[in-house]
Amino acid sequence: MKANIDFTKKQMSDITGYSIAAINYKISLLDIKPNRVFKGISYYSDADFKKISVALEVQKKAPIYYPIKTTEIFYIYESKMNNL
Repeated sequence: MKANIDFTKKQMSDITGYSIAAINYKISLLDIKPNRVFKGISYYSDADFKKISVALEVQKKAPIYYPIKTTEIFYIYESKMNNL
């Protein structure tokens, strides 16, 4: 019989390579409840970990452009935003 493995958010972050904030965001979107809580640490089941990791992998990765204060570079920034 296979033993159940429970994962913390830190372990999920180490395995997937995503930040804990991204994992918290996906958990809130998927409305997943922890399998158990011990000393304030939430533990999630293996099935929940698979759902979270799939949700992290399929998220759209769009380039992030930050506004810049100079005017000529601002036009470059604006043109890149219009091309998205």
